[in-house]
Amino acid sequence: MSLTIDVVGGTLNSHPETTTPGSFSIGLNVSGMEYGGAGAVANYNYVVPTLNELQYYHAQGQDLIRLPISWTTLQPSLNGPLDSTYLSNIENVLSNAASLGMKVIVDIHDYGAYNGNDIGTSAVTDADFANLWKQLSTALAGKPGLGGYDLMNEPNNMPSATAWTDAAQAAITAIRTVDMSTPIYVEGNHWANSYDWSTVNPGFTTLNDPANNLIFEAHVYLDSNDSGTNYDWSQQASLGVTTDTGVQRLQDFVTWLQTNHLKGMVGEVGVGNDNSDWLTALDNTLNYAQANNLATTYWAAGAWWGNYPMSVEPQNGVNAPQMAVLDKYSGNYPTVSVATVTGQATAGSTIYLSENDVLLTTTTANSTGGWSYTLTGLSNGIHIIVAGNTPPGVDGTISATVFNLESGQNTGNPICYTPGTRILTPTGEKSVEDLRSGDIVVSRLKGFQPIKWIGRQSYDPSFLSQDKLPVQIAAGTFGPNMPTEALSVSPGHSILLGEKLILAKNLINGVNVIQPEATKTIEYYALELDEHDCVCANGIWAESFADGPGLRNQFHNRATFLDRFPDYIEPDAVKLCAIRPESGVELEEAILPIIAHLNITPGPLWGYVEQIGPEEIIGWAWDAGNPDVPVLMEIWADDEKLGNALACHHRVDLTQAGLGRGHCMFSFIRPTSPIGIISVRRASDGTILPRHEACQAAA
Repeated sequence: MSLTIDVVGGTLNSHPETTTPGSFSIGLNVSGMEYGGAGAVANYNYVVPTLNELQYYHAQGQDLIRLPISWTTLQPSLNGPLDSTYLSNIENVLSNAASLGMKVIVDIHDYGAYNGNDIGTSAVTDADFANLWKQLSTALAGKPGLGGYDLMNEPNNMPSATAWTDAAQAAITAIRTVDMSTPIYVEGNHWANSYDWSTVNPGFTTLNDPANNLIFEAHVYLDSNDSGTNYDWSQQASLGVTTDTGVQRLQDFVTWLQTNHLKGMVGEVGVGNDNSDWLTALDNTLNYAQANNLATTYWAAGAWWGNYPMSVEPQNGVNAPQMAVLDKYSGNYPTVSVATVTGQATAGSTIYLSENDVLLTTTTANSTGGWSYTLTGLSNGIHIIVAGNTPPGVDGTISATVFNLESGQNTGNPICYTPGTRILTPTGEKSVEDLRSGDIVVSRLKGFQPIKWIGRQSYDPSFLSQDKLPVQIAAGTFGPNMPTEALSVSPGHSILLGEKLILAKNLINGVNVIQPEATKTIEYYALELDEHDCVCANGIWAESFADGPGLRNQFHNRATFLDRFPDYIEPDAVKLCAIRPESGVELEEAILPIIAHLNITPGPLWGYVEQIGPEEIIGWAWDAGNPDVPVLMEIWADDEKLGNALACHHRVDLTQAGLGRGHCMFSFIRPTSPIGIISVRRASDGTILPRHEACQAAA
């Protein structure tokens, strides 16, 4: 099955060209020149990367290239001259790379041996190895495009515990007689494996580089035996592979680097392409490498790979799924305001759209194989969306795209009721699941109205993310019989409080408005009237469906609407029957009466005052004993109370820090600028919130 995905529109980021040794950057192994042997012929026994290929990698943001080459092809006899044709091919690659602002690490790709004989034996001495590197560095030193010398790929089965350390030192010494500026990359023994790095490389900390420019290089593969030769995710998962395997295997290497204050690199990492779990595993590994300043080159690119599962060469103009993950770290992705993805598949087939192995939705390819879907409910930020012909976690065919979403428009969630919700009609209450299009309901603004359409969604609990998990509002939350019984709605569903629509997710307090985990399939029903309005649900006013760009696509039965209304034109924007504050004082005013009636005992107060400006005071406050209850804070200037601020606003870094749902930021607009020392206190007990160190000097 052919399957593609891409995001529509957007502005492409200008990716940073960062290839500084010892800092994070992302690049590729461009394979092909390591094949052959003495007398090998270009583009017959081995293949030379072309300028066009390098231009493709550069366009993808992959400006660091590791170039595997063959010792025996370069130097047909030990201590003999370098093959001039092969050397010229290497120099041409460097020249082409330099024209694009790329850097190339030249890698002797011979596994610690020459013609099958290990270095450190009488057949291949350390002096032989040093001779190779003195000649090669003499030829390449100072050439634009040269990014480093990688002494030897994956040395293994060396004749003694220190044989590779001794050989590496001989090569370093030889290189530094002619080149004192180019970084030298030293791979570890035992196939350069990262997981046992500290135990198989005795003496590495004693390696002496007079230029003090060594980079230690490990390799990590994510299959069960760390070989990079197993590509079936389900089979590998049965052997213990997880999406965190790469992170776990890198930890020994990272600890060794940090302990010895040395610089490192991940020279090879690669994954299969039959399951979205491979992409998540790669993403997790690169995230760890980035956090620890490890430049990383993916295995592999190269013109001769064909259908090799780990290849990132485009096939028929289509990027490999792994490239979407690499693009995330190179910065090669568009910024979009609406997350519309499109692609090709087998006509009539089902496409499963997922992120981080969580199913977002499904869609169906049309009669020509084309498909398009606008994703809603995504937070602003970078997203890798995977399209598959099977659900996430099930082996099949996948494709992937990456983009940065920046929009206040496209962050809507399902706008729905759960089964059992009692909707008021002229003849009494009816369960929402028993209603049909054309039935009459009681609306707040226009009285009796017919239902235009009912949207439906269904989610397996194992695929439910927080933005789709129902919010449960207890009976009497807003006053006597308001609601009359517990009401469960989607997080993006609005409740009318006074004259304001308030999203259910902004009402969560962990006491009478909660978001419990789902244990069974969740079904949602959305009632659409001719115009946006409110219906009476379990005794309170709550909204009907309001259409907007891409919002109808979230419903699994959206095709039934298009069948009934083929000439329907989607509105350019959501039109609501009342204001819907999602931040600021208006949101606080709506939430505060609910919080005021909660019978809770204050717990330990966490937080800081982060900014005290002439117009605004900003910080965060979190009650560790009541993690979802917004904290009411009082703002004082000496003994004068200036006003209140409710710590109920969301901030991503607070979510990442594990502070409840991250809804604990406050902002207070100062009515005046009174003279006096500003303090921020919890209203319930007067506990003073400390100032962050960056705020200490503020008045």
